[in-house]
Amino acid sequence: ATETTSLQRPGIAAGMSVNKISVWISTYKDECLKAHVPYQNKVLACVETSKDAEVAIVVSGRKDGPPMEDAGAICVATAMQSYPLIRSLTLTHQAFGDGAAAAFQSLLSIDTTLLSLDLRYNNIGPAGCATICSALHANTSLRILDLSGNPLGPDGGFNVAEMLQENTALASLTMDDTDIDTEAVVAIATAMHFNTTLTALSLANPRLFSLSDETSVHFAAMLKTNSTIVSLDLSKHNMHEHGLRQIVTALLAERTEPPGLRSLNLRCNKLGHSSGALLASLIAQSQSLEMLNVSCCGLGDDGAIPIAEVLAERITLTSLDATQNAISSNGLLTFARSILRGSQLHSLKLWGNTFDSRAAMAFADALKSSSVETDFLVDQPEVGKYRVAMAS
Repeated sequence: ATETTSLQRPGIAAGMSVNKISVWISTYKDECLKAHVPYQNKVLACVETSKDAEVAIVVSGRKDGPPMEDAGAICVATAMQSYPLIRSLTLTHQAFGDGAAAAFQSLLSIDTTLLSLDLRYNNIGPAGCATICSALHANTSLRILDLSGNPLGPDGGFNVAEMLQENTALASLTMDDTDIDTEAVVAIATAMHFNTTLTALSLANPRLFSLSDETSVHFAAMLKTNSTIVSLDLSKHNMHEHGLRQIVTALLAERTEPPGLRSLNLRCNKLGHSSGALLASLIAQSQSLEMLNVSCCGLGDDGAIPIAEVLAERITLTSLDATQNAISSNGLLTFARSILRGSQLHSLKLWGNTFDSRAAMAFADALKSSSVETDFLVDQPEVGKYRVAMAS
């Protein structure tokens, strides 16, 4: 889970000249003609329907035609380089890979217009990642980059770490499911000691085979020195209680600059029952944390009850995800009591836990007088089918 970053740039007019759009479309069609590839109607539709300065191209999935391969992606990137206009480029779940990387490198080397680049779930490997990162060392305009779902591998992770030590523009980086290993994750965490611009980092589901919480220890060390990061996703990091203790200690440590972490995603880690007290202390003492995701962490009632008990206190947390944690009646009743006592939560996710009739009735009563949004469904004879859907 990463933080949304605005794409608005100062000095850009509110309107967009139709002539500029026509020129870009003509440039793109010319590039496709030269490369002997059909142009993508979805690309044209995105540009043609743009009505303001934030011109965005979004080609996601394959419902609009055959997937874009190297040649098609090169045509888009080359047109953008020839006539800078596009602020945001999303090409996800396509079929291009390292063969298109050089075109993106050229684009990022000269284009100061592009602010967001989303290349999720393509076939960019270590070589392509190195090529793209080489342009990002000195790029001063791109603010959002998502490379999730590409087989970057350990070498790709190291290239990203080297880039982060020099780049001074990126605010959000997402690299979920990219086959990076422990050493690459540690390298990225180390690079973050020196990066002062990145505010959101997501490295969910790396390829980790150790049981000693190395990545957690290194991220804890980073959090002690980095006061810029506000959103961190360490889902599926094989984190245990020891690693969590390091993270919590770092976030609650005294420092000259107060910690600014507002969103922490620890989904699908092996935290277990004994981690509840640590998470409760983080929630109770943090001066900034607003969103916490501990879904699928094996908390059970013993882990959930300490968390639920602090929710009625004066805290900064507004959103908690504790879905699928084997929480049963005792834990759920504690959550319901905290809501009745005036919890400041806006969002509480408890789907996938075990609601008996007592828990169902307690939540039915608690939610009548609360604005807390929940996402669970209970179906018990005493209360009937009762559901409060999460707001989108």
